[in-house]
Amino acid sequence: MLQINKEAFFKLTSISEAQYPNEACGVLLGNSDLNQVNDVCNLPNLVTETDSFRIDSLDYLMIEKWAQHHHLDVIGFFHSHPDAAAILSEEDKTYMIPKLNYCITSVASDGTKQVKTYFRQNIWEGIEELEINVK
Repeated sequence: MLQINKEAFFKLTSISEAQYPNEACGVLLGNSDLNQVNDVCNLPNLVTETDSFRIDSLDYLMIEKWAQHHHLDVIGFFHSHPDAAAILSEEDKTYMIPKLNYCITSVASDGTKQVKTYFRQNIWEGIEELEINVK
């Protein structure tokens, strides 16, 4: 189960809606031991197409350093699927890093439709969809 506080969940969906019709992307920050999201950080999407995303490695390193300074862990990534379901694409599956959450927001012109999160323990095991608990 992925736990996410209400403020972080609202921020996640707001970012996804604001970036529509392009894919939004960013990092989930919180407590990795509890698999709990306390904040999300929007990062620029280097890809201009509406069906893909890529995060600059320097942006990621800056967020990782900031998170450590604030006693937070990077526990995963998020991105949106404009006008598409919140399911992993083949590209998403290919680039998943084990032990990190991958949260996907299905978003349309009239707002967020669905939010799902996925997790892979290691490269040999399958991908699991986790329940999201917003609190």
